[in-house]
Amino acid sequence: MEFECHYIIIGEHFNLVLNVQIDRKGALDKTHTRSRNLLIEFMEAQNVIDIWRVQHPNTRQYSWKRNPYPICSRLDMFPVPDSIQGYAKCSSVGPDYRTDHSLISINCCFVDLERGPGYWKLNCLLLIDPEYVNLMRAVIKEYCDQHKTDGLTPDLDWEMLKMEFRRTAIAYSASKKREQQKEQNI
Repeated sequence: MEFECHYIIIGEHFNLVLNVQIDRKGALDKTHTRSRNLLIEFMEAQNVIDIWRVQHPNTRQYSWKRNPYPICSRLDMFPVPDSIQGYAKCSSVGPDYRTDHSLISINCCFVDLERGPGYWKLNCLLLIDPEYVNLMRAVIKEYCDQHKTDGLTPDLDWEMLKMEFRRTAIAYSASKKREQQKEQNI
């Protein structure tokens, strides 16, 4: 699996344990092996860690219990990207209330994250601006003329064209904003 976002935090009841020796008590030392292996493979591929286990490496605390039998497991967890491990200030397994599962929580502080240029989103009002629409038609024509013999895959061709759309929309919007500011100062 591939994801295009930088940070993934999953809070889930996985119905399996990653380490049967420390995450299970009173039951057989086995788990859903195929599902466990898939989860571990996913976590390794995405560079994701079990933050609670990292913060509590030897603690035996469980998020699920079966009463009246003394069977407990840590089935619920927050896998997080290793890169934000420093932002996860604490994680905990809390008390249960009228359920066989305990509350799990994670406290993250992202105040210290460096801000990038941000997420760009098209201003849809540009689509009713005839000047902008004509400009984009010209961009498409110019792009097609320049790249018709490049031999790009359709996916890459589309991504390159979207990049041109974004670049042109940002430049056009900035130009319009400057014009409006000049008019307001007159």
